[in-house]
Amino acid sequence: MDVVDDLMIPAPPRRRKRHVPQPNALRPSSLLTRSLAPARSLAPCAESKATGFTSLPLAEFKSLVSDPGIAESKSFFVPLMEICKIATPLVKRVPRNEASHFASMWGKLLDAALYSQSELAWSDFFVFPKAILWTPVRGGRKLAKKARQSELVRTRLLAWPAHKEALWKAAVQRSSRSLVEPEPEPKPVNDTESAVITALRLGDVKKALQLLNAAPIAPKTPATLACLKKLHPVGEPPAPVPDFPAPTFTLDMVRASLSTFGPGSGAGLFGYKPLLLQQCVRAESSVFAPALTRAVNHFADGRAPAFLKRFIAGGVSIALVKTATAVRPLCCGDPIRRLVGKCFCVAGKKEISDAFKGRNYGVGCPGGVEVVAHSLRDTLTRHKDSNLGLLKIDFRNAFNEIKRSHFVKSACEMFPAMSNWTSWCYGDPSMLLYDHEFVIESCAGVQQGDPLGPLYFCCGIMCLVNEINALNPVYNKWYMDDGGIVGDVELLTKVWELIKTKGPALGLHLNPSKCEWSWLNSACDLPCPIRLDNVSDDAQVKLVPTNEIQMLGVPLGSPDFVNGFVKTKLLSRLDATVQKLVEFEDSQAALFLLRISFSIVRAVHFMRSTPLVQWRDQAVLFDAKVRDAAESIIGRPMTDRAYTQPA
Repeated sequence: MDVVDDLMIPAPPRRRKRHVPQPNALRPSSLLTRSLAPARSLAPCAESKATGFTSLPLAEFKSLVSDPGIAESKSFFVPLMEICKIATPLVKRVPRNEASHFASMWGKLLDAALYSQSELAWSDFFVFPKAILWTPVRGGRKLAKKARQSELVRTRLLAWPAHKEALWKAAVQRSSRSLVEPEPEPKPVNDTESAVITALRLGDVKKALQLLNAAPIAPKTPATLACLKKLHPVGEPPAPVPDFPAPTFTLDMVRASLSTFGPGSGAGLFGYKPLLLQQCVRAESSVFAPALTRAVNHFADGRAPAFLKRFIAGGVSIALVKTATAVRPLCCGDPIRRLVGKCFCVAGKKEISDAFKGRNYGVGCPGGVEVVAHSLRDTLTRHKDSNLGLLKIDFRNAFNEIKRSHFVKSACEMFPAMSNWTSWCYGDPSMLLYDHEFVIESCAGVQQGDPLGPLYFCCGIMCLVNEINALNPVYNKWYMDDGGIVGDVELLTKVWELIKTKGPALGLHLNPSKCEWSWLNSACDLPCPIRLDNVSDDAQVKLVPTNEIQMLGVPLGSPDFVNGFVKTKLLSRLDATVQKLVEFEDSQAALFLLRISFSIVRAVHFMRSTPLVQWRDQAVLFDAKVRDAAESIIGRPMTDRAYTQPA
């Protein structure tokens, strides 16, 4: 058997004499051509001089694959936890010439894992992207051409699976930190700009806007880890639920659900992103797409092996800065888990909407915030001379503390077709991995990395909403965990006692300091009728004047209050965002983001939920600030005609 460049890779069979193109020439991208490509094209890919990368040296790679203990690695096994803890950076996009080959091989590994159900087969499936797509270390020069990167990926694909262990060792070496600390590189002048530009290059405008306005990531310290653990309390596992067959999702349904992921959607514990699934489905339709559809149906019916639960139903834990001493927890789940959840959401859209209609507008109701705000404004206007009150409810850490034993049962009763999937994901504790090292047990609440999380929460709180509705209040509408109830004093007192008494059994604990009481009659000067014993004034239910009522970030009070509220919430954020854009070196990207954003989400929020006549002055000032920002970005003033012309 011929051996190629001492890499211990068997050379492909000799067919007939072929024309050998020049070394720098691009080769055809069909699978047939790849399988018959001259083997000597492998050598330049590992050589850093030819690629412009300082990757694993060729000599070292040869020594790895020639190791007698590694040369035959078909049974080589990487524990799933080890795969999760290896922070190997991957290429953002599979080289086009190799996308079909990669997708075909990955799809076959997925089929093998579904068929065997063994941990070894699933390990191969999750190892494959990291072993093939890891990015070499930059060597101080410009990145090589796409053709070079394509050859590098091709080399690794041809080396799989005979040299699987060598490929994995190279990926692990790429993720490890150097023993000698390098000289610190000067940070970019604008860290935000580089992150935003990267998202725009991927075509993810939504991600770019989020990066422009998002809170910073909390420092990875023991204090941050302690805060995260405190926000994830211990809980009891739910009782088994009756088995119910899941619907069978078609290939078209899986494709439609997969397309809803943004290009910048994050990775789960195993490091691959939804974008990789999208590329594989587009590049190769005969193997990968059907395999992915079979995998989705396999997981949806709860037939996946139990050893995958902690990983697929877990996620990467992220902490954002909330205050000086508090963090906001986020979680990014596995792409396949999220894809299954999206399939259920898309397929059951009508059933979900009907189940919560008129009760909870957090799921199944487009524009739910506007529905709640406008309906409450109408109620306040109709009963402005009455003796009724408004009670706003807020729970403590509701999404993380609601008991799984409760919402799993409720969700399976309301949507039995999701029973097997719900039980598989939430029947046992799952794992949140922080900083690729620290494990946080997820035993209670719904996970933010789960597309079905809001649905599960609304299922869990539905019994309370229905009991409150049975008391016949004048108004009772909820948006997930935020509720507003209008009624007389006696009825609202019963509502408070109902939630206070039955909520803890569900894992829902009132947060009195953030609950509010308001009289609908602005002339009423009575105190809040709800008083807590042995509690300081700061921890009591707040009495909010009628002209200062707001719900879900929508001001519902007097025109002066609305005007001031919009000024604080809209313009203060606009100033910070505009300043970031003005400092961008890439003026074209800055102007593009200004046109589609300029705090546009917040601006549209007020335009859709608040009458413009109540904040017209702020709207005029808003337009003036946006125009000033546009002129600062392009470096010259614009005439009225130039500014107002259609885009």
